[in-house]
Amino acid sequence: MLRVQLRSRSMRCLAIGTVALFALSIVVLQSVQVPQSRSRVSRDHSHGRSAHSASSSSSSSAATAAVATSSTSASTTSATPPPPPPPSHSSGLVLDTLNSGFGLDGWWMSQVPWEVLRMPPCSPTDPLETCGTVIRTECKADSIRDIYQYIPLQESFGEAALVNRLNIRLLVKTEVHQHTNLNAQQVFNIMFMTEYADEGAATINTIALPMSAHFFVVSEDVMLPLNRTPRRVLLALACGGFHGVAMFRQIEVTLQPERRREDCPWPLWPKAAPALAADHYVYRVSNRTAQCSGELTVTTQVSVERIATLERLHEHWRGPVSVVIYYPSLSDQSTALQREWKVQYVEKQLDMFLHERRDCWTVQVVLPTAPNRPYPINGLRNLAIAAASTPYLLLADADFVPSPNLLPHFPALWAAATAASSKPEDLVAVVVPAFEVLSMHAALPETKAALLQQLAAKEALPFRQAQSPLSHQATNYSKWTQHEQLAYSIADFDDKFEPYCIVKASSRLPLYDERFKDYGMNKVTHTLELWAAGYDFIVSTRTWIMHVPHNPSAASRNFLSEMHTRLANRMERFHFIEWLQAQYRLNRC
Repeated sequence: MLRVQLRSRSMRCLAIGTVALFALSIVVLQSVQVPQSRSRVSRDHSHGRSAHSASSSSSSSAATAAVATSSTSASTTSATPPPPPPPSHSSGLVLDTLNSGFGLDGWWMSQVPWEVLRMPPCSPTDPLETCGTVIRTECKADSIRDIYQYIPLQESFGEAALVNRLNIRLLVKTEVHQHTNLNAQQVFNIMFMTEYADEGAATINTIALPMSAHFFVVSEDVMLPLNRTPRRVLLALACGGFHGVAMFRQIEVTLQPERRREDCPWPLWPKAAPALAADHYVYRVSNRTAQCSGELTVTTQVSVERIATLERLHEHWRGPVSVVIYYPSLSDQSTALQREWKVQYVEKQLDMFLHERRDCWTVQVVLPTAPNRPYPINGLRNLAIAAASTPYLLLADADFVPSPNLLPHFPALWAAATAASSKPEDLVAVVVPAFEVLSMHAALPETKAALLQQLAAKEALPFRQAQSPLSHQATNYSKWTQHEQLAYSIADFDDKFEPYCIVKASSRLPLYDERFKDYGMNKVTHTLELWAAGYDFIVSTRTWIMHVPHNPSAASRNFLSEMHTRLANRMERFHFIEWLQAQYRLNRC
């Protein structure tokens, strides 16, 4: 497993050369299986924050613009082909390594594990099933399994230097166990998403792959517009709509001309600055008063159709709350009177349960200035943080309820957490372990002993243990159930880790990146930046936060089934990783 460390600028040239040499080599000396997409990383904080500042030349991403798409069928050669020539005889880059999470090299996957199987090198007489490197995954009927390769391109200053053609060559094989019904969409594709320097619409090229029980050779050219300067390419392999296994080998991408960028991303692709108020109406309908005591505020956001989820939070949390409620618009003819009516509607909904302890709640209502806007989840989170008036914040989602002992136990918890860290308290993030009850009407545990009983009876589980196990795996739930001290440190940080944390409200606290909207990567990128900024993650052993189940949102359903949406979201993720590397001097920077 690759490891990532902060490096000084004096190591930059050496790192570039090492990465380039490694990327052009194939290590096929032994059989290795990678069971999970898990990235354990270490760091050196001697650099602190980067001296760079984010460029202000651009604030929007081409990935969020409309995309022009084309679709082709792959050209294939049947039967069992001979193995491709060794990479040393090719001008392309063979892509057969896994990404480290914080890096830009190798295949990156989210929660679903793909495997890289390394077998002895192939000879002309070897069956392809017994040699070489294979990337494989289990395809599912109800979701998409995908893996991504990011290819940043050099900035070009002349037409002769522009990348105008990409070629992908690979061998592909499938083992279909069960097809879905005819109404389900079957996905077995290669997709290229290309962004351009003019920041206009990105282009998406889709190559449909053959379904075959034997390895096929696929070789396809992707022609890029001659009048545009490509800046970055995102390659995806995807399968879904059937039960089976997909296998890929000798995946080779060639750029013509070869303009792959290997150095630190510069100038910086800027982090989106908080700007929600520029194109939304923001109303403050309730303020925390001096009568509400407490040092810890729950900050959260929710859409208007889910206001009822706040009732459980109100019932179980006796401290301050800062919540932002989003009311979408379906018409571009919104008047001041209509907006006032919507705000009054929200207030009436809150009055149904917020008649007590309203002095502890700071409530803002956000209305978009135009219809059908994407849900600005990170902008709402930043508004909630800005409105909080206590020295400490619990960054949570509205469908979570903190344990009853968290508020009275907080002073001792924070003291134990800061004692377990060598960092100042504004660089400490206390992880509140997340669990979920399986029934919407289940009683929430009042004590840790009661929670342990629910876990033993399978009435409660670690949050999203089945759907996205890496999201909270670094919490180490088995250690949490047995640990006798008040807190312990996270031993291995993971780039998929997205816990619910308590942090100190300070100028050093990174805000959420507002380029992430709707569903996907919006919270985990914030956790990544906390780590890059030098935060220590300390787990609280006596407290927890409990998820109350509800029906999935339309945005989450779309994300699970729509490959174009996922592709644009992953491109945004790589934008963020580029910015993170340069801002905090990670990897090549």
